[in-house]
Amino acid sequence: FTSEWDMARTFTQIEVTVAADVCTISLNRPHCRNAISRVMTDELDECFTRAEKDGRVKVIVLRGNGDHFSSGHDLGTTEHTADLQQESYASYGLKSSAEQDYFKWSQQDVEMCLRWRQLAKPLVIGIKGYTIYHGCAVMSCGDIVIAADDSKVMPSLVEYTSLPWDLALNAKKCKEIMMLQRFILAPECERLGLVNRVVPVAQLDHELQRTARALCAADPFHLRMMKLTVNQAQDAAGFTTSLRGGLSNWMAWRWHFESQGNVSGDSAVGAANSKRLAPVAQALAEPLMYFSRLSSRL
Repeated sequence: FTSEWDMARTFTQIEVTVAADVCTISLNRPHCRNAISRVMTDELDECFTRAEKDGRVKVIVLRGNGDHFSSGHDLGTTEHTADLQQESYASYGLKSSAEQDYFKWSQQDVEMCLRWRQLAKPLVIGIKGYTIYHGCAVMSCGDIVIAADDSKVMPSLVEYTSLPWDLALNAKKCKEIMMLQRFILAPECERLGLVNRVVPVAQLDHELQRTARALCAADPFHLRMMKLTVNQAQDAAGFTTSLRGGLSNWMAWRWHFESQGNVSGDSAVGAANSKRLAPVAQALAEPLMYFSRLSSRL
């Protein structure tokens, strides 16, 4: 952004550019499919906040470098493990593992996503390749979502489980997707309203910028009031309460998961050897891919 931005913060896991009233933020960890670490989360939050306050910025675009939008939470890269060892959640005065987990999942996931959903400026998100688990949570914060035709989206019961709302409370379809833990392919994403439209992967960035520039032509305050109107309709139906309450279901599942002898995937000690929660290999194989193709009418 400006020299003041550069002096205040050097981003290490995202890239940021501002051009023609559009702030474009790129998740920049392609070596691990843009896994979302604590550092990346904090950098995104700071960047969103600065973009809100920057008078040059009318629209924010979020995308991913490399072949994928995001594979979800970072469960054990070297950088993430080192960060947790340097500043553990116990250092915040949280003594029990339950306190630490609740703080982490509430503050870093649920409250972050709720805040990003309410950004004062339009947020346009582009997805491609894998968008898995927490990647879906971040995706759901977008006001407009554009998908590449190679997108494979896997939502589930996670810390911020927005899928029932993203599918307009289509309960049966939501249960099927979550219970099978299958991918939603791009055509089905568009048909369900999970994304606004699908474009060839080579055209995704062009489409993101074209959409953002079109939004820039509108009155910024008018855009903000329209966004509030839609979000408030969801909130009146229970969106925010549901998202915060859903964290208890996730915590119950994680307690069960770890009671079976599995290592917590984001602990500083056992992250590198943890069991991965997202069944990607199974979802790419039969019979689950059959259901994904069938639902996409391929």
